[in-house]
Amino acid sequence: MKRKLLFLLILTSAVISLAAQTDVEEAPKNQAALKRPRAFSRDLEESPAHVDDYKLILIVRGPFAERNWEHTADELVNYLTEPRESESEARARFYLGQCYYFLGEPWYGMFEFFAIHDRFPCETSEWIKASVDMMND
Repeated sequence: MKRKLLFLLILTSAVISLAAQTDVEEAPKNQAALKRPRAFSRDLEESPAHVDDYKLILIVRGPFAERNWEHTADELVNYLTEPRESESEARARFYLGQCYYFLGEPWYGMFEFFAIHDRFPCETSEWIKASVDMMND
């Protein structure tokens, strides 16, 4: 756990440093400039394979789809308090990271994205970049 936390801190520092050194287009500061929420197709399917998936799907199709970020974050934090399969937990953390981004708390979102970066490298990388951009505004 200590190694993972150290890795996350080093990676965070590197991402922030890289963003500060590169010529990044200034993002507009209005709501329309934010990324669009993203859901995995697995969570949009009709019949979940597992109970953990069913509970997560209810959150994704409910408050997440309605873009009720505070309610979704509360539901996901509650969902993550119980032991889950690693795949379900990773997807829940991906959605929680997005909630923090849309709530204007990109730093918290980055921790969620870093925690699952090894499972979803492409998906989390774009959100980490967007979070760094938001912090630089």
